[in-house]
Amino acid sequence: MKIAAGSARYGRGREGGPCRTAPSLSGVPMLFQAILREVDQLHNASTRLEALAEQHPLVPEPLITIAGSVRNAATVLEVLIATKGPKPI
Repeated sequence: MKIAAGSARYGRGREGGPCRTAPSLSGVPMLFQAILREVDQLHNASTRLEALAEQHPLVPEPLITIAGSVRNAATVLEVLIATKGPKPI
């Protein structure tokens, strides 16, 4: 499939910069790759918060609660990618 250089979806964004849904070399649009990187970061942050909860007994419950919320947000983003992202061939 050939994509027009000025295509609103794959070419240039409104300000003339690259559009975030432009396809990447791996075939996965850059937007979805960026979201997946953020999902990894959220999972890492959640793990670090849980480790802090174990190290600091004064505030373990709030840290565990926040870690769970961060992990849930990552899961929601993963579901978004699974439902709206590119489908495997």
